[in-house]
Amino acid sequence: MQTCWPAIFLGQPLTHSRLARSFVPLPDAACPAASSSRTPFAVSTVISLAGGFVVIGRRNVSIRRLTLRGRRIPRTVVHFFGDTGSSLDRRPTVDELAVLDSIEKGASEADILDGVAALEAKGQAASGREKVLGTWRLAWTSTSKFDIGAPLGRRVDGSTPGLEGLFNADDTTPASSSPIQRFVTTSFPSKQVITIDMVDTVVDLAGFGTLTLRAKADAVASDSRLNFQFNEGFFNFGGFQVPYPVPFQLLGDEAKGWIDTTYISESMRVSRGNKGTIFVLLKQQPANIIVLPGLGNSSEDYAPMLKSLERRGLSAAVVPVARPDWARNAVGILDANWWAGKLQPRPVLDWYLDRVSSLMAECRSALSSDDGLILLGHSAGGWLGRIVLGETEGRGVKRYVTLGTPHCPPLPDSGAFDQTRGLLTFVQEEYQALPPSVEGISIIGKYIQGVGQPLEDPTAFVVGLGYKQVHGRADVMGDGIIPQPAAELPGMKVVTLENVYHSPLG
Repeated sequence: MQTCWPAIFLGQPLTHSRLARSFVPLPDAACPAASSSRTPFAVSTVISLAGGFVVIGRRNVSIRRLTLRGRRIPRTVVHFFGDTGSSLDRRPTVDELAVLDSIEKGASEADILDGVAALEAKGQAASGREKVLGTWRLAWTSTSKFDIGAPLGRRVDGSTPGLEGLFNADDTTPASSSPIQRFVTTSFPSKQVITIDMVDTVVDLAGFGTLTLRAKADAVASDSRLNFQFNEGFFNFGGFQVPYPVPFQLLGDEAKGWIDTTYISESMRVSRGNKGTIFVLLKQQPANIIVLPGLGNSSEDYAPMLKSLERRGLSAAVVPVARPDWARNAVGILDANWWAGKLQPRPVLDWYLDRVSSLMAECRSALSSDDGLILLGHSAGGWLGRIVLGETEGRGVKRYVTLGTPHCPPLPDSGAFDQTRGLLTFVQEEYQALPPSVEGISIIGKYIQGVGQPLEDPTAFVVGLGYKQVHGRADVMGDGIIPQPAAELPGMKVVTLENVYHSPLG
């Protein structure tokens, strides 16, 4: 029996024995000349996904006969990454996932604080500056109400430096954050970048630019405390910097503060600030998973998935694609091969393929180890990625996962023609098999059976028309867009998910 990959089911570990009892051989591929692997396969991770692109409805989830019975799963997606190298050490614990699930579900502040207190009770506080170094994304912050008696906020130690002293006449006023901090942290995503001598708080201003508040990091008062003093702030709008209109240099002690780290792991940090605010932050790691968008999709469509991966300690980056970019493909009409159905990927798809290669190089250079990348291709992004793998012979890539990807052109003599005007046929002929060093996994949904006659089932007939265009037959099972046989490729493990459709739209 092969060793199972680490498995998480909504934070609950799946034991190897439970998985092993469910292993069954995978059937031969129906793609011409294809013969898929029969290697047993295990679930690696089940990720909550609010608005992602491969969604499982409220039904049992099964991989062939591997069924997680008795559970009703609201909007989840299964991703197969297996051993992602060093990321295994930074995957959140069950207790951390409980806190993150409460945050994602919009639980009350009291419930979230109960989870935070449980983490703090473990005694995993920071021990030395090196543990807090890095980039941390703010996942949640506690709130405090505006108090007219302390409009600039109040510190937990009761001190009132500078202007704060003019408005804090009542010593019984509870600790509270400043109005600016409350607005920024609750309205915009932000991250904290900590180096040996500096703390930057970077706020993403809804795509219009960023606001950076820079503080000098002083000597720590203890292993868990980081002292700082704000000394600079600036807006960045498309490369143009605009000074932040606060004279930090003139504020003296009012610009000083501290953060106590009360819990820290490889993936999560809990900190308490000098004005009583509690922060839950997630460690950002160099991406070793690259997402290849499908036809017509933009990078933003995959933001919920990236967030879900991050919550599990997995770091991913999406190839930068805007929806209008796909209009570039129209230039192919000027090529005579387009009309003959023999179009080749280059130069028509240079814009996409070059961005994939560029992001791969960027991610490899940022990784501290030689561990390979994982490519995750959605729909057409799956077979487009095969071009990059073929051209580079898979160098630097250890695993290739596709979601709802049509790997094969229509069956010969089926009367259907390649809807990509020859692109997919070219890929199948030139790069039929993945490089030997790359493990391949093709995931396809089993959602609706197509039919060939409209009177049998009008909905299934419409779906069958699409299946016939993609595969050459209408009477096959698929995810509503891609038929199962088209998703099978020689050398790739084929995993079928029950009740999974191609996208939230159908």
